[in-house]
Amino acid sequence: MLGIIYNSIKDFGYFPNTFQDTSKVLIEHTSANPTGPIHVGRIRNSIIGDSIYKILERYGYRSCTQYFVNDSGKQVISLYLGHVKYHKNEKPDLQNLLDGYQRIYREMETNKSIENEIEALAERYEKGDKELIDNIQHVASIVLDSVKSSLKKIGIEISTYVWESNFILYGDVNKMLESISENLKSEGSAKYIEIGDKNIPYKG
Repeated sequence: MLGIIYNSIKDFGYFPNTFQDTSKVLIEHTSANPTGPIHVGRIRNSIIGDSIYKILERYGYRSCTQYFVNDSGKQVISLYLGHVKYHKNEKPDLQNLLDGYQRIYREMETNKSIENEIEALAERYEKGDKELIDNIQHVASIVLDSVKSSLKKIGIEISTYVWESNFILYGDVNKMLESISENLKSEGSAKYIEIGDKNIPYKG
């Protein structure tokens, strides 16, 4: 494909203008954690991803882009907890969310009980606590709006946004765990899969 594009530009000075391929292509890019504004390091992947999308679309593929929103894990839970602890009586906005996020990480250095609070919230989250998930989605969406705004300024718009928490809310995670239950092992609260005989060296 790149050869055809190159030859068309070289020989005629423009992209090929006959498109036949109707294959579907999904380009997932950016997907930065919604815990702060996007910066120049992260936006590099946005530019690369959007460029790939536009080349494929121009070439005739039915293409769309996707942003996988990671609204689970320690970082986003810390964003939420920072607002609860330091700005509970304020309407969440980008500034007080970032302030709470930074403050909670600073406090974590000297107050180890913060990590226990985060772990407790993570356990509720993983069990599908809808109220908690909705609250985390709400604060994350505020930060995500700032990311969208930054992307739009350089002409990048994402087709679809997929929230990680929805895989818990809609039961996809439980279905997946049930499907591999025979091979699933536990260590404390963590679950893992042991693949193959650990005494047999892996040959990739």
